Amino acid sequence: MERPDYSNFKEINDLSSPTFKLCENGEDCEHYKQFKAYRFTEAGLRHLVSHTHPFTPCRYGRSCKAHARLCAGGWHFDDQCHVATCSHGRPGRADWQGACALAGDDNAWRGKRSSKSAGGRLLHCANLREEAATLMRSGEDLVRQELEAHGLGFEMKLLTDIVPSKMSNPRLAEAHASLPLFTGRWAAEADGLEAEEADGGGAAQRKAAAMKADYTWLKFQPVLEIELFAALLYTGTDAQGQIRKALRNESDSEAQSWYWTIVALRHLVIKLAETPPDWLFHGLNNVRPPTRESIYGGGWVSYNNMISGSMSLPMGRRFALGEEGTAGPNRSNVGTVLHINMTDQEGIVAADMRWISKFPDEQEWLMIPGLSNFTGLHLYESRSEPLEGGELIHQMCTWSQS
Repeated sequence: MERPDYSNFKEINDLSSPTFKLCENGEDCEHYKQFKAYRFTEAGLRHLVSHTHPFTPCRYGRSCKAHARLCAGGWHFDDQCHVATCSHGRPGRADWQGACALAGDDNAWRGKRSSKSAGGRLLHCANLREEAATLMRSGEDLVRQELEAHGLGFEMKLLTDIVPSKMSNPRLAEAHASLPLFTGRWAAEADGLEAEEADGGGAAQRKAAAMKADYTWLKFQPVLEIELFAALLYTGTDAQGQIRKALRNESDSEAQSWYWTIVALRHLVIKLAETPPDWLFHGLNNVRPPTRESIYGGGWVSYNNMISGSMSLPMGRRFALGEEGTAGPNRSNVGTVLHINMTDQEGIVAADMRWISKFPDEQEWLMIPGLSNFTGLHLYESRSEPLEGGELIHQMCTWSQS
């Protein structure tokens, strides 16, 4: 496709604000004003986590007790309400501890077994219909066993304490009924491939048609409680870090120990997929983009994982800075902010996590790449932001199917 002009992408995004489901009243919104005055209501919280409003940095910063209680596992209503208007963020989520997040020399595009990471082998080419039947039949038991094996069995209480209220949230029905890009294009393409196959097409055409049909079929299946539970685990518990780490490993063993939790989460993202905001920002602490010499085909890099993007550039920047508030203790350390252009993207699904997560200030969308083919990021321009003790690299990119 024709390459857009992204020469001033950083300047544009520095000045822009999120526009997805923008509250038409802005700062004059009655819910917003009531929350700023610490008068919290259930209706107000549902509105604020579903619509875009201004956020102000919490005056207590990382000493905020409300945010600390949520990070420690709490779900107190007033704490969630505070985080719905004041931004904090959990920079520790973005620290990859020197591991490679973006693999420029990954041969995932060749096929499932050629991927360098467990994520490339686990997230692609799944049998969605068989998985759906298993989740319906025994998903709760399977996920419980995985949590208990990782010392997190106590988190099962979220299934009874929190999931029912999420199931009745109006945003669930709205997102489930939405028609993102792939539901239209893929259905038409699948029909065309089936017709081609009937006229003598080969095995590749049959496989592609079946895969596209499976994704569009799954989009309209009922949302299961165990799937919402998996999203709560991922957005608000220690399971998130373990899953991301397991998917980036070269060995499959750790990722397989989270298999059904990952399946449940992937199915939820597909079912709740919507047309995302034009830009999402993904902060990576202690990560530098791959060298040009390692990049396949002039710009394609693999990122086979569960990928969170914030609607807020300041939040993405905060994650990239890390827990210490700088890119690192010396100039060899960096943080990277991926500016991901989400317009007209077919190779990924993305779901709004703001109304699910107890950290709505992160303005999180969850993306899963590689639906019908291997999908990576195509890297374009980058900009360096010098910092004392290091730098932030702002990297423009789009999703690109190999």
